[in-house]
Amino acid sequence: MALKTMSLIAVDATLNSIIVHIIVTSRVLCGPASQGSLPDVLTRLNHRIGRPTLATAVGVGAILPPALAVPLSGLADLTARFTFMIFAIVDAAILRIKSRGAESPANVVVCPRWVPAAGLISSLGLLALDQVAR
Repeated sequence: MALKTMSLIAVDATLNSIIVHIIVTSRVLCGPASQGSLPDVLTRLNHRIGRPTLATAVGVGAILPPALAVPLSGLADLTARFTFMIFAIVDAAILRIKSRGAESPANVVVCPRWVPAAGLISSLGLLALDQVAR
């Protein structure tokens, strides 16, 4: 009974993670598109639900094939690794922006430089530990 319960929890957590990644991917595409770094069409919101439909479809197209092709245990590993890689990329980008010394825009949360540095070090460290454990 406990094994079935744990298996259901694992499947639910993995499916939830896939859904979260689809939502996050659509927002990650929509943000740079609104700044002109990606095609403007990715910023268009569905008038009825107020969501970036095309950006969400792109996210589904990027995430669904591996989700269907990779076994559950492998999918959980991939999800964790990709999440830490994305965290590391974002932290590195924040450090690069901070190193330019540009003035921060209004209404933006500004964190000290040690925050993205700690995030970058911890994300890369966990990725390295994962490789050593294999």
